[in-house]
Amino acid sequence: MNNKITNEDIENAKVILKPVFGIKPGIYLTIFYSIIILIILFLILIAPGLKQNGVKVFADTTPDGAVIYVDNVYMGTTPAVFFTKKGQRSFRIEKSYFETLEFNEDIGGRIIGTIFFPRIFHINSNIKLTDPEGFLKNRFKELSSYALIEDYYDRYQMPPLLSKTVREYISGSSSTETGLLYEFLYSMRVNLGSPEMVDEYVKAVYMAINSNTKNNSEKKENISIIFDYFENENNTEGILLSIIKAYPADKREGVLDSLSKIDNISINLNDIVDDFKNSEILKKPAANGKKITVNNLNFIGFTSGTFVSGSEINKNADFFLNDNNLISYPHYEYVDDFFIMDKEITRNDFFMFLEENPLWKVENINQLLSKKLVSKDYLALQDFTDKGSPIANISWYAATAYCEWLETKLPESLSEYRIKLPSEAEWEIAARLDSSGEANNIFKESGAGRAAAADFTRVGKTGLYDIAGNLWEWNDNWFFPSDSVNGLFGLGDSMFEGVEKAVRGGSWANSILEID
Repeated sequence: MNNKITNEDIENAKVILKPVFGIKPGIYLTIFYSIIILIILFLILIAPGLKQNGVKVFADTTPDGAVIYVDNVYMGTTPAVFFTKKGQRSFRIEKSYFETLEFNEDIGGRIIGTIFFPRIFHINSNIKLTDPEGFLKNRFKELSSYALIEDYYDRYQMPPLLSKTVREYISGSSSTETGLLYEFLYSMRVNLGSPEMVDEYVKAVYMAINSNTKNNSEKKENISIIFDYFENENNTEGILLSIIKAYPADKREGVLDSLSKIDNISINLNDIVDDFKNSEILKKPAANGKKITVNNLNFIGFTSGTFVSGSEINKNADFFLNDNNLISYPHYEYVDDFFIMDKEITRNDFFMFLEENPLWKVENINQLLSKKLVSKDYLALQDFTDKGSPIANISWYAATAYCEWLETKLPESLSEYRIKLPSEAEWEIAARLDSSGEANNIFKESGAGRAAAADFTRVGKTGLYDIAGNLWEWNDNWFFPSDSVNGLFGLGDSMFEGVEKAVRGGSWANSILEID
């Protein structure tokens, strides 16, 4: 059997189109395909323009990060790309602490070819910094929270917020408004809590220096620029200690070596430590033997003066380089005359405060939590029938409210005084002068299992009970991880605030902390 296809078979298999309404196939097929092509061209070239007749907007601001609205509708954060319809449109550009820009624009449109050739509208705006102090204060607080993080890793990196702050400040300010930025960067020395923060600090200072320098290539982008920038502050040694402490122990010696090689910077850590050990201070604080009583609470007096703060002042340079748990290191602190309460506030003392200030009672904890005045463990497990034991689990705000209440109990003869939480400097010098080295402080090693009531067997040389141990004690100032440069703890002489208040003393649940 022959299965070959022949020409005759092909001829017989042809499909022959017939005329339609008398129109020949060649004509109506041409019309049909033309209509299809026109429809496709319409869908590509015209329909998009009819559906979205307007412009594609490219919005950029200096600095970036501004929020842009069109007709009060949020469109994005600069740099942003979005579509806006044809017509009269109102634009608003906002960024906290910067000026708000508002303008109207008659937006044109295009119908044909908008997919390939969209109509474009550009917004390029320089926005002026209108509240530089508020801007820097807010960023300082935010940066302080990052400074408390000691360990960053590949999946959790510190954002370049410090250098971004300097860049935004410079772009939004005039060249004459540099004093506040300088104060901000100088205050940031207390937040050098990690190598990542040191790196950011170098970048930020470099940027600040070069904002008024045309030839950037002549500047060294290393830690030496920090000393160049703050050369008139006479605190380079303190900044040096901050930088060294920011690194883990196994990195500090290498950092010290690299610092020693920087031009015009001579560094000998032993000499720095020895200077603090052997410093001659004209007037040191001392217990003065005075006592005052307020609402049956006794306060012990101390005189003003300057002292070398830091529990490691008797250590050598090797300690600073090799101790992974380095907590504090030497710097000078000054205190005015002050009185400090001889014992911790008891439950009975705090109960009297609660009776006159019911807002702070534990049954109002939800209201206090909503105002961020307490934590969830506020006054937890407090038995107010146990009148003599110290009060625990109170917030800094509650402790401050107690001080304000107690101040209203001052007798007329003491009306010029005020009552507050002690600063870290006041607490430290009181603890130093009070310690006999033999007091039976309540730490974990004592096996107490709880905070204990004041007892004469634990009274110190100046008449203070349990200033070290028993319970952690709130201080008035902010806590910063690298608060070591001469001056007040917690930047008490600065406009900038942190995110956590300082505590001192240790507790019955902790191992012994050395307090010299």
